[in-house]
Amino acid sequence: VPSKLKKMGTRIVQMVAGMPGRPGLINVESVFRRLDAGHMAALLAPALREKVVPIVEAELTGPQYVREQLADMLITTERIEALVADVITCVQDDVDSYLDVEGAVVSSLGKDVGLLVNLFERCGAPELRFLVMFGLWGGLGLGVFQMLLWLVWSPAWSLPATGALVGLITDWVALRLMFTPVQPVNILGRFKIQGLFLQRQREVASDFGEFFAKKILTPERIWDDIIRGNKSAALTALLESRIRAAVSPLEGALTDDFFATVSNRVQRALPEVVPSSYAYVEKTLALEGDLTSAMRSMPSEDFEEVLHPVFQEDEWILCLLGAVLGGLAGAAQVPFYR
Repeated sequence: VPSKLKKMGTRIVQMVAGMPGRPGLINVESVFRRLDAGHMAALLAPALREKVVPIVEAELTGPQYVREQLADMLITTERIEALVADVITCVQDDVDSYLDVEGAVVSSLGKDVGLLVNLFERCGAPELRFLVMFGLWGGLGLGVFQMLLWLVWSPAWSLPATGALVGLITDWVALRLMFTPVQPVNILGRFKIQGLFLQRQREVASDFGEFFAKKILTPERIWDDIIRGNKSAALTALLESRIRAAVSPLEGALTDDFFATVSNRVQRALPEVVPSSYAYVEKTLALEGDLTSAMRSMPSEDFEEVLHPVFQEDEWILCLLGAVLGGLAGAAQVPFYR
């Protein structure tokens, strides 16, 4: 799993946020529109004002009347609230220009590779246990057959050969039982057969939604990507344009360097400001509930892709490893039967 970090992270994002021609579990733009720009501004403005005032005073050079008017136009709490609300609304109107969901998720997983491992272990814990236990009991059953075969046919090479066959078969059958059949198959109208993982769709959906919302696409990581991620230049340009608009009557008295420097310094200060909004953002976005509900409604063919690709790409390695280990176990028995 860790070796496929970027590929698996990208696949998860495509499932959650969608891709061209295929809608995701959530609509990112619709989710972000749940945030009330005015409430966000009220949460952020007090801490932001503490950062903005010294920044503006340090960068401003000019007549006293410019300082006085600028104070009235930009650095009062009310003006900053209006500025923040305007910025939040602009981001909501074009989320894709400011937030790189794929980059945020892959970056989160890259900073803590254990997250991806924990996600798949949590969603697939029963299946992973089944894989182990089927190897134990399936290997035991085939081992009994191997013992009976030895009574009537006992060349030395048969022990490693049958051991390798046992290891190969048990791993291959276990993987088939985990993910096939994809659709439920009724037998005699009384029994339903379906892949073990697919039978747990409701349970897995709940685990995935909670884990993704609380560990991966958290308010902290969302803000971090907007402020410092791949598309952070868009926020810088937005801040500069909104600051210019807020003090437009004084624009002729202020230099381009002033606007550029103030915008950049304000953006660099935001990581110390935005934590006051985390609780509200998490509650309002409600990603956990949306992801859980949408995943429970997924067609079985799509739901299978949540976990199966982790095994599917390297399935042959798992089966080969089972065969090698089985062969070695069989070879270890040869000296005792001569």
